[in-house]
Amino acid sequence: MRLDHVNILTKNLDKMVAFYTQVLDFQTGWRPEFDDGGAWLYQDGKPLIHLVDRSDQIDQGIGRIEHFALTGADKNAVIEALSKNKVPYDIVDIPKANASSLNIYDPDGNHVEVIFRHLPQQNDEI
Repeated sequence: MRLDHVNILTKNLDKMVAFYTQVLDFQTGWRPEFDDGGAWLYQDGKPLIHLVDRSDQIDQGIGRIEHFALTGADKNAVIEALSKNKVPYDIVDIPKANASSLNIYDPDGNHVEVIFRHLPQQNDEI
C-alpha cells in the first residue's frame, strides 16, 4: 500500500487553496461532486491534499487531519482481514468515479480510508 492523500477540514477554503497553490506550487483539479464544498490540490497529476469546507461549523475539528488514505490492491482480501479481526467498516462508492473506499478506524480512533480502483486524473473530462 501507499499513502494516497491527506484530507483537511477548513473554515478558510479560499485562503487554504491560495496558500497551497501559491506557496507550495500545488494545482487545483478534478473533484467529485460531493455535497460539501472543497478543493483537491494536485502535485504531478495526483490529488495529494483534499480540502473540505467547514466554514459553517464551530471550530471543533477544524485545522486537523480528518483521515489518511491508502491505495489498496485486493478489496476482498482487506474485507476478509477486517471481518476476521472483527473490525467494523463502511464501503463508500465515490461519485462519478470508477472507485470505492473502505472506511475503518484504528485502535486509537484514527480514520483510515483504503481506496480501490483509480480516480480520474487532474485534467480528465467527466
